[in-house]
Amino acid sequence: MIRPFIALLVFWVASLGCQSSHAQSEASAEREGGFETVRIALAPSFISRASGLEEWQTGLGARASASTPYYGGRLELEISWAPWTTNESSLPDFQALSLLAGWSISTSSEYRIGLGGGFLVGNVFMLIDIDESEDGRFESEIIVAPFVRILGKIKDNTHAFVEFRGVRFYTRPRLEYADISMGITLDLETPAWLRRFLR
Repeated sequence: MIRPFIALLVFWVASLGCQSSHAQSEASAEREGGFETVRIALAPSFISRASGLEEWQTGLGARASASTPYYGGRLELEISWAPWTTNESSLPDFQALSLLAGWSISTSSEYRIGLGGGFLVGNVFMLIDIDESEDGRFESEIIVAPFVRILGKIKDNTHAFVEFRGVRFYTRPRLEYADISMGITLDLETPAWLRRFLR
């Protein structure tokens, strides 16, 4: 069930790059003025469906990200957290902290409603709820996360968004889940020192 969902997200992200002439004209402007602004996003997240993780259920998570114009799209950095609770007494609970980086594209910011998508890659760090003296209390896995995002303009520098993503853990066997989040973004002018550093 999760694999077709991830394939659909990848297709949507790829199609965004081919559909919008507005995105292409915006791309040239962003290339010239890259890193001029930084977009901060905050959102709760909910994991709606998991494959390979049926022995656990997750509560409400939290996500924070920052992005900036970069080569016709946006460079994205994200940190997220979610608690996982086991359904079986023989298995431990764990906390998952994810650090991700990636790139996204979107339709023109002139529109009231916009569509975007992208791809994130990073690590999930798991703190497993077992005795500190036991081995295997910490685990780290590579994850990838294609996503589709719908944005609604509130003001010129403020947007509400809904994001759908598929996440895959590169373990043996592979683990996957679908995730939905809703939140607010705020566009700020990038400090001059940070703009120089990024360039």
